[in-house]
Amino acid sequence: MNRTRRIHHPFDYGFTLMFEEFPEEFVEVLKAPGKFVKKANTQVKLPNGKTGTMDAPYLADPDYIKLFEKALVLLEHQRDIVDGKKSYMISNYVIQGVSDEKVPFIILIASHIEKEKHEQEFERTDSFVIRFQFLDLGERDNWERLNTMRNRVRFNNEHSIKDILNLGIIVLFAPEDCAKERTREALYYLLKSKINSKRLEFVSYSLFYCMIDAYFDDEKEFNEMIRMLEQKTNPETIEQFQSEIRLKNELSQVSAERDEISAENNKLRTKTDEITAENTELKTKTHEISAERDLAYALITLLLSEVIDSNDESIKKKLNPFKNILKKCNV
Repeated sequence: MNRTRRIHHPFDYGFTLMFEEFPEEFVEVLKAPGKFVKKANTQVKLPNGKTGTMDAPYLADPDYIKLFEKALVLLEHQRDIVDGKKSYMISNYVIQGVSDEKVPFIILIASHIEKEKHEQEFERTDSFVIRFQFLDLGERDNWERLNTMRNRVRFNNEHSIKDILNLGIIVLFAPEDCAKERTREALYYLLKSKINSKRLEFVSYSLFYCMIDAYFDDEKEFNEMIRMLEQKTNPETIEQFQSEIRLKNELSQVSAERDEISAENNKLRTKTDEITAENTELKTKTHEISAERDLAYALITLLLSEVIDSNDESIKKKLNPFKNILKKCNV
């Protein structure tokens, strides 16, 4: 029996959650460039007046392997292919980030999709061209991470923050054709590990819940996986997650309604602009007609002045109606 998804944007949520709670360890486990210094501002003012949100921007010191000077790393999780629309949005992130930090930048895309399928660069203007770097998080990387965890569980159940984050990366970037199998195996290793940190337990529970929600369509399978996940999870952690998801879903609903209202307002402004343009065009046309009318009256007046002193009474009689028209028009 198919079921309704419970989490909005589960992949984005899982990615940003790991970064928000354990940024330094997450950057290291992802094999991202530089030495993490601090999280950067995620809020972006867009040209249309709206606000955008970056996934995981951070300020990094050089590691002298991939990064040789202090820089802003704009780390973006991308479930789909980077296209023109996404590239344009990222270019706005660059403008905001460089304005905030005033250092060079790197655009780093975290995706399970092959690099060659994404756009490689984006030309905002002739002199503003951005190039993307990609983390290799495809099938081979995913399998190697999973194999590493197999060996660790075999010899030790005490796992570090980095080990748990690795499990999170495995399920988050699992190949689509075997995502359910990878999630089952990763969950098995998670349940065998000892987690003493409440914060780490919250991250691991939240992430696995999101991925189970994303991958398992059948209600029975979903419930079975959630029961396994909750076997070793404190009730307080479960309640904290449920409260956060309720709030997140409410905010998503409010955001959707706000965007809908904003779209309607934009339509209204566009219609108003069209009406204003039509009115301006009408006024212009009216002025043109008025000018043509004044010219016609002037010509008639000139013609009348030429023949007004004529002694021919029949001509004067024929001109009288035109004189009356000109008087009414104040000419």
